[in-house]
Amino acid sequence: MRCRYRPGPDNPNFEPDRAGPGEVIGPVVVAAPLHPGGRLTSLTLGLTEDTRDLRSDPTSGRFVGLTYEQAGSILGGNTTFGKASLDYRRYFRVAASDSIIAMRLLGGTTFGDTPLYEAFSVGGANTLRGYDVDRWRGKSLLALSAEYRYPVTDKLVAVAFVDAGDAFGGTFETIVPGFRVQAEDTSFDAHIGYGAGIRVKTPLGPIRLDLGYGDEGSQAHFSFGHTF
Repeated sequence: MRCRYRPGPDNPNFEPDRAGPGEVIGPVVVAAPLHPGGRLTSLTLGLTEDTRDLRSDPTSGRFVGLTYEQAGSILGGNTTFGKASLDYRRYFRVAASDSIIAMRLLGGTTFGDTPLYEAFSVGGANTLRGYDVDRWRGKSLLALSAEYRYPVTDKLVAVAFVDAGDAFGGTFETIVPGFRVQAEDTSFDAHIGYGAGIRVKTPLGPIRLDLGYGDEGSQAHFSFGHTF
């Protein structure tokens, strides 16, 4: 989540910019200390269908997860909002090959006075590779990922991937009275990341290393388990 103020004065003499009264040079990142605290109490309902052959390393089948979370004062908290989410995954084995095509669709939206720390986010190893973790935040989410997984040996798998998505919309309260921050993207804007990686199979699941590229540079992502 970023909030941009008007830039500093022009600098025709190439001297260092100096911010005047009320001016801030460059973007201001709204960090965790600005997030208002409080008690959050919620009830979550979910519906799941899982036909994957292996949960840790699936080669066929699908996973569908639908959840709805409702938070409110009637449950003992001091913020009221609703949050609906969809997680859909599908796995296909390439004909006459051990290669796998894996796809995932994420979607969601919120209702009411959603706090910033409960907003959706994209960016990082698990949603949008090639970008910083939680690069975009917002009250709605739409993201799509696809991977091609090619087994090099019994223990090593090469992966090519494409991610696209955004978290967008909404304004959020902070601990500063009267100061609200707006989602950087007010409407959906498909940010795209792509790259390649490897998976090392272990008894506890794959070890993952990805190198992703996006509009803002590149990022290396190290984690455990498949992205999805």
